[in-house]
Amino acid sequence: MENLELIDRLRREPRYTLGEAARLTEVHPSTLRAWLAGTVQRRAVLTREFSSDLRLSFLDLCEVVVVRGFREGRDGVARLPLERLRRAHAFASERLRIEHPFASQHLFTDGVNILHDFEGENPGPGRLVLDLDGQFALPFSVGQLQAQFEFDLTLAQLATRWFPAGRDGAIVVDPTRAAGMPIIVGRNLRVDFIAQRFKRGGESIESIARDLDLEPVDVEAAIRFAA
Repeated sequence: MENLELIDRLRREPRYTLGEAARLTEVHPSTLRAWLAGTVQRRAVLTREFSSDLRLSFLDLCEVVVVRGFREGRDGVARLPLERLRRAHAFASERLRIEHPFASQHLFTDGVNILHDFEGENPGPGRLVLDLDGQFALPFSVGQLQAQFEFDLTLAQLATRWFPAGRDGAIVVDPTRAAGMPIIVGRNLRVDFIAQRFKRGGESIESIARDLDLEPVDVEAAIRFAA
């Protein structure tokens, strides 16, 4: 119980600057600022109150990844308008009774029906849920994200770890390790530390791999991710 309480505290702790969050989620800083704080024309997408310096928690980071998925508009699905996405987030938060609905495993299970209910009650442009021969599903650009997250088994089922390249990838973001910065799976080696040795130190991938007892492919993954 104490371990879960620690995880929960660390994953809710505002620690990522706007620049760090933008780099990790691959969302442009100005776009991310608009999603978090809104603009003169639009309200913020995520309905939580952020600090004046817009520091994000790990759960905020996960929600940004999901918002990005909804905004990608792949596979013939139009990009979802930001105001509609904001209202869907608020709707899911109220129905699930959690602050971070887009960072919960519920989004990928019963959340599909919740978002379908939202669309029924709030008709408008953009689809949050697709009807695939009678089966409701999230757009592929969102549904595939479930494989990137590891969730706890509590009622809220919130994300505990994020694997940006999927579970088979070499990199993980774990709020309980390395101050929440990306590390090599199973090791406490920060990705940015590895990349700096290659870029600034001029060391070869093979040399870094030998010195840190890593596979060369893991070093290559760290360098690509930090680029």
